[in-house]
Amino acid sequence: MADGVDWQKVAVASAAAQDFSIISGGPGTGKTTTVIKLLALLVQQANFDNQSMTIKLTAPTGKAAARLTESISNAKHSLPVDQSIKDAIPERASTLHRLLGANFGRSEFKFNAQNPLHLDVLLVDEVSMVDLPMMAKLIDALPAHARLILLGDKDQLASVEAGGVLGDLTAGIENLSFSPSWTNYLTDMLDNDFSSYTQSFTKDKWIGQHLTLLRKSYRFDGRSGIGLLASAVNKGSEKQALKTLYNPPDNSIAWHSVELSQESKQMPNEKIDIELLGKGYADYWQGVRSNLSIDLLFSLFSSYQVLCAVRQGELGVESINEGLRQYFYQRGYLNLDQVWEPGKAIMIRRNDTSLGLFNGDIGICMPESPDSNRMRVWFQLSDGSIKGILPSRLSEYELVYAMTVHKSQGSEFDRVVLVLPEKTGPVLTKELLYTGITRAKQHFSLWGSEMVLRHAISNKVIRLSGLQSKIWSNSEQ
Repeated sequence: MADGVDWQKVAVASAAAQDFSIISGGPGTGKTTTVIKLLALLVQQANFDNQSMTIKLTAPTGKAAARLTESISNAKHSLPVDQSIKDAIPERASTLHRLLGANFGRSEFKFNAQNPLHLDVLLVDEVSMVDLPMMAKLIDALPAHARLILLGDKDQLASVEAGGVLGDLTAGIENLSFSPSWTNYLTDMLDNDFSSYTQSFTKDKWIGQHLTLLRKSYRFDGRSGIGLLASAVNKGSEKQALKTLYNPPDNSIAWHSVELSQESKQMPNEKIDIELLGKGYADYWQGVRSNLSIDLLFSLFSSYQVLCAVRQGELGVESINEGLRQYFYQRGYLNLDQVWEPGKAIMIRRNDTSLGLFNGDIGICMPESPDSNRMRVWFQLSDGSIKGILPSRLSEYELVYAMTVHKSQGSEFDRVVLVLPEKTGPVLTKELLYTGITRAKQHFSLWGSEMVLRHAISNKVIRLSGLQSKIWSNSEQ
């Protein structure tokens, strides 16, 4: 590390000694690796004290919960600890709605202050997506003795609904300062000199000891196209971002610059090459035609994703999805005369607790069995299981060959295409760009004009929820 500090170790030491901790970091900075080691330590501590420990894992959406389930499961098996320790660490994560018992809709949950959750440790991933009311309900439902660990990328888009909880909680995380007592604790535990972190400490900075920022990305080389572009956008550097796009250092990024006509200031008719976008789903459709298992189809579908910044307009989700649907029809993949047929992919738009489905859940239509003509829409739940539902039972949904950047949070794809709208607007921010770029693991492609791109990079989300002022006005440690 640049300052000689292993921040993964700091995160574990901090969370193991406190009831509340936040671990933030960009994609590939080792949040899951850090957390699995932390959970193993907490289990060992409980065993040493002859105590049992109930750990719960959760995330805001089904997709994010499924990713957390997969990540924890993979990381757990490589832990150099006894099998009994591994067995005490859960693998399955649930959504926040399922955890709290959303039996009666969004505003009322089974678990609350009067009926708290049955757990000792709660790990919440993708906290940037959690809005203020939901976080308040979660805190209310925690038992008094519980340990709360929050994970997330502070630079991602904030929640669609009210508040920017993670951003408010992590304000100042790049320049932490610690009390003398906390500095001594970290020095003793980690054999590092943390004395410089006490120089600017004041009592209103008490939250610093609860925060850890993981700085080094193990997924993106800082010199790779995706890494350089994500960093430039995150810093708000138009110059560096455009330099990276005009002269990419490798083949991990591509820019399809769609420029305005100087005479009419209008976009040219051929704004987007739908055929090029649609070809990204070729492997998926081949899998559909080969009648592959639902598990494999979900894997193929999630390897590529078209993202849009907005819903409406010629370059919004609705138009792009319709364009792709027409392209798939022309290729013989879909029959527009049928509502439900193999390969149709949808996203749920509203929570439906009677079906166990939640906003953002993705379903793929395939036959009930290989020799059946009866269709079901199959959903991959947060615990990794597959659930088939009759199409007639589904009400509010939309096609999902393209989705908004907001809906993509908590997901990762091998290849991502981000389509920017024709005009600038308040929804276009550096957080939206950064989130879209960092959904890609191997390749990122951008479609849009330089004017719109510059606007987005220079536009930052500003939300005033009052939470940050509450934190910094509280001088108690």
